[in-house]
Amino acid sequence: GVKEVDAWQLCHPTWACDVAGVIEAMLELHVKGERLSGIFHWSSDESFTWHEMMLLVGEVCGIDTSGIRGVSAPPLTPLPRDTRLDCSRLERLIDTLQFQTRFQVGLRACLKAFGRGPSLVSAALPDAPDASREALPCAEGRERVQRQQQQEEEQRTSGSALQ
Repeated sequence: GVKEVDAWQLCHPTWACDVAGVIEAMLELHVKGERLSGIFHWSSDESFTWHEMMLLVGEVCGIDTSGIRGVSAPPLTPLPRDTRLDCSRLERLIDTLQFQTRFQVGLRACLKAFGRGPSLVSAALPDAPDASREALPCAEGRERVQRQQQQEEEQRTSGSALQ
């Protein structure tokens, strides 16, 4: 199995349904007569190392990742430290906040079927699609994820109000 994972490079994992939503918003602009040309980038505004993402996948799936060490040295091959894309063109055209699904929320929705035994996923995301479904349609999935993010934000807000 994997024993070491990159903990140097910052990645911006982007949920495919968010990308689909951005494309849909761009198509709506096109239908309304907006001329779009050139290259448009979209990525999440969250950043994680590969090691952090692997640990989160393990957490969501109930897999022990304690034996996986993060390697914080730069790779031998020259790579950018931060892989964030410049999304400013899209940010000027559409309301991009609705297409920023938090990594852990999207991960729970996508990986619920791979959890082992009774996991925290069921408690954390009771609205997640049934494990028997192969795919979560993006519109439905985006609505569920947005509800989950709103619930998490309300819990954080009410928790900080109590302190």
